[in-house]
Amino acid sequence: MHCFGFYPTVPLCPNDDPDLTRHLHDLAALQPYAAAHAAFRHLAIEMIRQDDDRCARTMGLPLEEKARVLLSILDTDGEYRSEYTRFVQRISYAIGAVPTYDQATAKLRILIDLLL
Repeated sequence: MHCFGFYPTVPLCPNDDPDLTRHLHDLAALQPYAAAHAAFRHLAIEMIRQDDDRCARTMGLPLEEKARVLLSILDTDGEYRSEYTRFVQRISYAIGAVPTYDQATAKLRILIDLLL
């Protein structure tokens, strides 16, 4: 969701990379480690700043507004939930080992809260 420094499967902007579901899954898995890392906040904010011009929809918006747009889209666009489910079903056969969409977005919210 490149509009926040990540890349969507369902493009938010014409030049988005279709990888949001993978990034959402990876961030959920890495959330406890990222949250504990002293440099996480600085590095994440810098990455988002460097990627500001990649999405006209959120270009120039303050970080708080970028986060609001991102979370609103993840909460309301059912295609993201469907894509995430398809993605995790392809990568894991372990029942319960992969976070659900709701668990993954909850972990993303934790990471976003660390940035704001």
